[in-house]
Amino acid sequence: IETIRPLNIFLGITGPSALCFSADSFNPPSRHLDKNTVEKIYARLSLNLRFFLANYFLAFCGVVVVVVLMNIEMIIYVVLVCALWWMHRYVSSQNVSLIAGGKDFGEFFTPRVRSILLTCITFLVVMFKCLGPFLNIIFVSGFLILLHATMRDPKHKEGSRAFDDDRDANGLALQENAV
Repeated sequence: IETIRPLNIFLGITGPSALCFSADSFNPPSRHLDKNTVEKIYARLSLNLRFFLANYFLAFCGVVVVVVLMNIEMIIYVVLVCALWWMHRYVSSQNVSLIAGGKDFGEFFTPRVRSILLTCITFLVVMFKCLGPFLNIIFVSGFLILLHATMRDPKHKEGSRAFDDDRDANGLALQENAV
C-alpha cells in the first residue's frame, strides 16, 4: 500500500488544471534503434514496474472486474457449479438419499460417480466459459501495464523520494548488476 502513487504522478498530469497531461510524461525510451535500445527499454520497464507496482495491481484488479462483469454467463455457470459441489458435499456428509418419483438414484449416482461427473462438468465450465475471460484479463492488463511502463518517462515523476533513490546524479536509472 505504501507504493501506491497518486493519480497525477501515475498519469503524468501536471499544471494548474487537473486534466492537463504533460507532453513529456509519455515518450518512447529511444528515438532510434542502436546498441543501447534494448538496455534503455529494460531499464525503463524495470524502474517503472518497481515504482508503480501497486498502481499496476489496481489496474489489473480493475480489468478483472470489468471483464468478469462483461461475462454474466460465466458468472452464472460458476455459481451453478459451486452450488452443485456444495449440494454434493451436503448429500455426502448427511447421507441424504436421492429418491425422486419413487426411484432411488443413490444406487447409480454414488458419491464417487457424482464426484467424477462434477469434476467433468467443472472442467467443461472452466474450459468453455472461464478460459476466454481469463485470457482477456491477462492480455488486456498485460498490454496496458507494459504500454504504460514502457512509455512513462521516469524523468517526469516528481514528488517521490523512492524514485529519486533509484537514480544517479545524471538522472539515469541505476543498474543493479553493473559491470
